[in-house]
Amino acid sequence: MKSSDNKSLEALHAKLDEADTIVEQTIKAHAIDDPTYDTLKHQAFAELNEVLIEIKSALNALDPDLNLRPINRMLEEFRNVHSGSINVLLMHENIGLQDISGRPKTADKNEYMALLVAAVNVSRGTDRNLTSHLERVARKTGLTAKQVKNIRTRFMRDGAVDELYRDLAFTFSKVPDGYDKAQYFETLIFKYNDLKTK
Repeated sequence: MKSSDNKSLEALHAKLDEADTIVEQTIKAHAIDDPTYDTLKHQAFAELNEVLIEIKSALNALDPDLNLRPINRMLEEFRNVHSGSINVLLMHENIGLQDISGRPKTADKNEYMALLVAAVNVSRGTDRNLTSHLERVARKTGLTAKQVKNIRTRFMRDGAVDELYRDLAFTFSKVPDGYDKAQYFETLIFKYNDLKTK
């Protein structure tokens, strides 16, 4: 491998790590209605745009004959979204996400169940006794402890829930820097109760 290839991959490696940090912070902030989301979302957008640029550069270094026009088109669409211009390829409505009246469906059920699972995990921490934490979450959400346990078990079982939502549950289970554990737990519960009623 040429030194220029190594440099391109090193730059991509660094950019992916940098973007990952910002993107995960943004996802967490959005999930708990943290006011920092309004700032973070712009940083995340910029980071993802730069990731595409670094991927393009790395691929070009590995093989200059690759057709990179699809990546260029994605970058153009990103710029169009950011500037408020009409975009051709992204941001289309999914007909499957509408009910018969044409109104958008609410968030996927697993999306807010991930908050429930995270609340159990945050409450439990390193405690080996799971039961009391299932009961605590049940009291806060109007569910039974058995229902909470069944939901958590489903999320823990491989293949039972889409990987996206399992990852979301594990991401939400990490208390963000600067948050008190009890405060974060209450925020997860509030967000869950808010979403399930919409």
